[in-house]
Amino acid sequence: MEAFSRAGRCRWWCVAVLVALNTAPSRAADWIYTVQRGDNPWSLTERYLAGVNYWPRIQQLNQIADPEHIAPGTRLRIPVDWLRRRSAVARIGAVSGSALVDGPSGRREARDGLELHSGDVITTGEEGNLTLVFGDGSRVLVHAASELHIDELGTFDNTDYYETRVRLEQGRMENLVTPLGAGPGRFEIETPAAVTAVRGTRFRVSADAAAMRAEVIEGGVDVGSGHGKVEIPAGFGTVAETGAPPSAPIVLLDAPGVAALPALLDRLPVGFTLPALSGAVGYRVQLGEVPGFAVPLLDLRADGPRLRLGDLADGRYVLRVRAIDANGLEGRDAEFAFVVDARPEPPLLTAPAPGAGVTTGQPDLQWGARADIARYRVQLARDETFDDLLMDADDVTAATATASQELTPGNYYWRVAAIDAVEGQGPFSDPQAFRRLPPAPPLEAPAVDERQLVVSWRAGQAGDRYRFQFAADDAFTSPLVDETLAEAHVTLPRPGGGTYFMRVQTIDAEGYAGAFGTPNRIEVPSPPSRPWWLLALLIPLLAL
Repeated sequence: MEAFSRAGRCRWWCVAVLVALNTAPSRAADWIYTVQRGDNPWSLTERYLAGVNYWPRIQQLNQIADPEHIAPGTRLRIPVDWLRRRSAVARIGAVSGSALVDGPSGRREARDGLELHSGDVITTGEEGNLTLVFGDGSRVLVHAASELHIDELGTFDNTDYYETRVRLEQGRMENLVTPLGAGPGRFEIETPAAVTAVRGTRFRVSADAAAMRAEVIEGGVDVGSGHGKVEIPAGFGTVAETGAPPSAPIVLLDAPGVAALPALLDRLPVGFTLPALSGAVGYRVQLGEVPGFAVPLLDLRADGPRLRLGDLADGRYVLRVRAIDANGLEGRDAEFAFVVDARPEPPLLTAPAPGAGVTTGQPDLQWGARADIARYRVQLARDETFDDLLMDADDVTAATATASQELTPGNYYWRVAAIDAVEGQGPFSDPQAFRRLPPAPPLEAPAVDERQLVVSWRAGQAGDRYRFQFAADDAFTSPLVDETLAEAHVTLPRPGGGTYFMRVQTIDAEGYAGAFGTPNRIEVPSPPSRPWWLLALLIPLLAL
């Protein structure tokens, strides 16, 4: 340029002297420029600054002795306010739930890819979350029930410096990703209580009319108000109440333990129970899809370590959870990946009922039919882990199946899974236990003599006992005999002549009683009549 001829440079040098005498160094944020070969204050002014009158200020601020020979690699401070500025835009990266954008162009529904400008106001619904992506790659998550004003979006010609100022009137937001660009910049969040100034860090801010809270995950954050300022390093937070200085740094709570949580969930509703964490009065729970965590599908506060996430669709998820302390500060994040595979849901098992006893050797297994399921898989085993399988049928089309073999007395477990054309086989139902009761032993023909009646039956397993009943009617409404015996026989006084019924059941060593066997009918003849007149004659003779 002609203005930068040698004579022109002399004139500018004189101006620089005057400026040095009358102008103090700027206190604005600085952009650091690394000198390249051939750079000088005049070329830097032309390339970067808002006007030609700034070149002597660069020289004075950086104490450049020879403006025509600045060594390459020299780092120069240039106040951001001197740079040639132009407007920048942000865009919405992802939206979950409802959110609105108000601004000079009117009200719009928030949607993926929507561009935002200075002056726009974002309002998220009670279940709305959205991600903002700024020109330098910074990503900010605006949570539900928040009001965020975009006061200033700017960039500077030929630089990698971005300036972002937003105002959080209420709600919560967090910087999710450290800016991708390597250059410096300025990012300020104003709240009713205080202002945070950050760059190249991960942090969270929440605000309402009474206070602002900031939590730093990486890097550092300056938090200030008209009443004071504090620097918050990583792992700490602060609370700034309206009209008061920010608190000294407060240590954030550790991340909750998630290592023992199940990685596969096949039951609905989905839920977890965290190990208790000292100092926690609640937990922030966020749920995202895999891959990525652009915007939460779910964002809620739990008052205790029991987390309930509802009826999630089958798929892969990431749980992000952190503890909340008594100050309302949210601690370090714990992330846990898990899979939901709960469909098609298993049917409701109906019979045998849990813990029921069955008397038949091949019992029927029954469950609730579902119109949308054409096929079921049924398993029957001797053990609850189904390692000792007795039956595994995956082609059952009705809501019932019969045990494939005769069951001996003992405990058994069964379960059913539904199979459909879309999902394939779903998870098994919870195992349901039943007991095959010991069968009643058959009675042998009783032995009757003039004095007694002896009934015997086949002995069962070691430790079995037997309940024997003897009655005058086959309903056994008032048994004449009802005894529990250790031996497989019973001896009774001979009853009077007539028709009688008897039956027996087995009680195994664990106390489970089987069904009574089929009642046996017995005819007991009347005893022969005696000549009582002859006995009457003999008694006196016997007395002599």
